[in-house]
Amino acid sequence: MRLIPVCLTAIVLLLASCKGDKKVKTQADDDITLKEFVSFFPGATFPYTINDTVLNRKEKDSSKISLTAFKTFVPDSVFTKYFGTKSKTKLFPLVKGKDSDENIFLFIKSVAAGKKAYVFCFTKDLKYINSKEIAETDKDPSYRRYCEVNKSMNFKIVQEIKKAGGLSETKEDNFFLDNSGQFRTAVILSNKDMSDEVPVNPLDTLPRKNKYSADYLQDKKNIVSVRDGANPKNCLFFIHFSRNDGECTGELKGKAEFIAPNKARFTDKTGPCGIEFIFTNTNVTIKETGGCGNYRGITCFFEGAYAKKKEPVKPKEKKKKKK
Repeated sequence: MRLIPVCLTAIVLLLASCKGDKKVKTQADDDITLKEFVSFFPGATFPYTINDTVLNRKEKDSSKISLTAFKTFVPDSVFTKYFGTKSKTKLFPLVKGKDSDENIFLFIKSVAAGKKAYVFCFTKDLKYINSKEIAETDKDPSYRRYCEVNKSMNFKIVQEIKKAGGLSETKEDNFFLDNSGQFRTAVILSNKDMSDEVPVNPLDTLPRKNKYSADYLQDKKNIVSVRDGANPKNCLFFIHFSRNDGECTGELKGKAEFIAPNKARFTDKTGPCGIEFIFTNTNVTIKETGGCGNYRGITCFFEGAYAKKKEPVKPKEKKKKKK
């Protein structure tokens, strides 16, 4: 009759042994939840800087993030935009932070052909909000791009390009996450002299067979270039403007959809920016329909009328006279 307590003791010991053998999950596991994933990120003392030292630091393979798990935490379009459809990128957790609304900011490093850093934002209920690339390394020693983050989760991306004679061009992009979940530019500071800069048109050699495919100009520094899209319902565009002696500049390249025979609209997939194009036979008028602060200075906008550039008439080939 005393066998029962002995059996119970054996069962308890067996259960305890099984519990002790249970695997502790890490960020490398494919079946982790987002809540577990967040817990793997260490806290940081802010201000926190993500620079070349952080990006070039050798990480342990054991701290690598499972791509299978991470794909379930962000939209497919976001993952593909940063890492591609067949990604061989290695991701590593850096740190995490919170803003005054308890939104969670996860800072992640990617290692592939180059090394980059991103911030991925989630609500306190762990719903995806937004993300942004914030730092990168480059094999060119004359180029640096790093990010500083303060306690309020305000960001400053600094881009430095070393020039001859020990001089350098510096651009600071200060931005924050607003209440609607969009990244808003607070101010862009730069010491680059843009007053005489003439833009290089990246669409210049593309086809322009459609009715409104052409270059539209105010002058050589203010252009709207439109080229054929994949079908007549859309078009490719490139906008560059420089005003106030180069103190206010903007540049944007993208694809616009025709919503009427002479009207096209661009909507940024990663932010609030929107631009409307209204065409005539002689010009195009553009205006912002959403905040495009990520692509221009804070005191100027994508707006105005641009005259269609007249293309030189090609001389007709003379017909050879029959002998």
